Amino acid sequence: MLFFLSALPRSGHAATAPSAAPERYQGDLLGETLTRHSLRLETAPEGKRIERIVIVTGEVFDHRDPWPLLLNSLHATTRPEVISRELLFREGDPWLNEKITETERNLRATLFVSVARIVPARGTAANTVVALVLTKDLWSLRTNFDFSYLGGRLEHFLTELEERNLGGTNRNTALTFETDLGAWSVGQRYGDPYLAGTELRLDQRAALYFNRATGRNEGGYGLLSVEAPL
Repeated sequence: MLFFLSALPRSGHAATAPSAAPERYQGDLLGETLTRHSLRLETAPEGKRIERIVIVTGEVFDHRDPWPLLLNSLHATTRPEVISRELLFREGDPWLNEKITETERNLRATLFVSVARIVPARGTAANTVVALVLTKDLWSLRTNFDFSYLGGRLEHFLTELEERNLGGTNRNTALTFETDLGAWSVGQRYGDPYLAGTELRLDQRAALYFNRATGRNEGGYGLLSVEAPL
């Protein structure tokens, strides 16, 4: 059994909440962002040259949510360079709808966000567009639980404090406590999907085990792996 305790963004009006009407919610968000950056939508962008890329990273909570905006100070918003790294296009490339759609899928799959949209805005010339990349973060600090209770006693219990977007860098880290009938353990893990700005993926884990009856250390383990994509 696994529980996720977190504060997910919700709208103050049920009709505009992301879970109830995501298109309307995202449409309002896009409209506000376009206005704020003095941009106008381009209705026929296919094949036009991308003259500029504007990346806008939204915080977890905004004026549509019932939660106090002060909570945003406890969350590091995803950095623009992290978003840029996932884009399948660059300035000077032609706008290709197929590639834009694939990039949106990549952003939703690799980043901890509730919104990932890319829309074309009018450029300074008839044959150019501005690519507006808009994301809105999810609350990335999570408390996870897993336990089993059988025959009137607790056989296994695990709790984990996990940060899924450390410092807005898309790195993850966690502290873990686990106990069973014979021992308990404390551990940590850390993951970096782009080690030192490269395509290398880092995974590091470690834990110490202690006898439940005596409290004496019974060992531990450590893991460090670096993987490269094919």
